[in-house]
Amino acid sequence: MSEDMYVLVHTAPSPCELPSLSEVGSQYLVFGKDCNQYAYGYNAGSSAKVELKKADGTVYGAYHYIDANNVTQKVNYTVNDVDGFMVDASNLPVPVKDATVEDSTGTEVPTTLPSVGPEEETTSFNLVRGSSAGSSKDHDRYKYTR
Repeated sequence: MSEDMYVLVHTAPSPCELPSLSEVGSQYLVFGKDCNQYAYGYNAGSSAKVELKKADGTVYGAYHYIDANNVTQKVNYTVNDVDGFMVDASNLPVPVKDATVEDSTGTEVPTTLPSVGPEEETTSFNLVRGSSAGSSKDHDRYKYTR
């Protein structure tokens, strides 16, 4: 009597791999096997987009388009649990330094508070303003105007 013997071999699962973006056409959506990964994108000539989510949850993406002024705008972004949404784009505003504002390195910060005599009650009002509370003269001096 002959018995057939079967051996079950279990191998470790291979890491999820997405196809390279050069392997896909002008429009695609690909899901990784059991790894919560995906990749999608399109290429329409004047605009294109690609987004990829890795197994660790990090999302990478990029897109470009031609704006109303016929300028190609490019955007790259990353999303993760540590830093949130981070973007680098050609159409983000650039901060403008105001020439009328003095450089902060030349400004001295006072190291002492105004002195308050022992006969005066110390309150946040007279510490900040350097005057006694309730004076109508001080109130008029600090009016706000538009």
